[in-house]
Amino acid sequence: MGLSKTFHETIGVGIAKAREAAAKRRLKELEPGEHLVEPMPVYISQFANADRNLIEGFYRRIKDKVAAERFGAEDLNQFSYWAWRSCGIACIQAVLQTVYEYRGDKFELTTMDLIREGLELGRYDIEKDVGWYHKALVDLSRKHGLESCMQKFIPAPEIALIISNNNYVISSVKSNSGGHLLLLYGFKLKRKDELVGFWYHDPNNFKTDGMNRFISKEEFNKLSTRRIIRISLKNQLV
Repeated sequence: MGLSKTFHETIGVGIAKAREAAAKRRLKELEPGEHLVEPMPVYISQFANADRNLIEGFYRRIKDKVAAERFGAEDLNQFSYWAWRSCGIACIQAVLQTVYEYRGDKFELTTMDLIREGLELGRYDIEKDVGWYHKALVDLSRKHGLESCMQKFIPAPEIALIISNNNYVISSVKSNSGGHLLLLYGFKLKRKDELVGFWYHDPNNFKTDGMNRFISKEEFNKLSTRRIIRISLKNQLV
């Protein structure tokens, strides 16, 4: 773990800076203004939009039985445990539901259904409880036909370029719980080479609304781990 952290903070930073310089040059080819993925993703709350008054506190029990049913949980204990650990699953669910609805279909699986599938793939270490591996989310998305891949050392300007090619980006960020995932679907350019920030859905709406939020490039850079999951829509919307 120590070697991995050292690599990311030394060589990884250098790789990201080189990629950033290249991406900034390519950003000049884009017009100023907002650039959004089409179709816009639906919003999925990792708490199934539970009543905030029924959440006892951060990483504590959620006593909303109706939300637990929407989540697909068997009981409040299962709901309270997995809701706090499903940000990445909720991001995948949002993309799947968006793609299905675009095709005129309905995505029937609940958040808990997708969690069970992820567990069957062996992609969550319950004993260590450190969150879903990125590979887990990629494997789960591919199981349902999405074209996705993991990428490391990806700076903000390159993320913008990825989005400009009509890709969703699930971005890993730092949080109070150690790590969190956001679904990025748009960005804004002030000038042709100046990135202002990103539009995103935050599946964690425990304290504030998570839908259609905007984060500045500066704030994003403070939080970003530069690890992403890219989900291509190129062959999905037919």
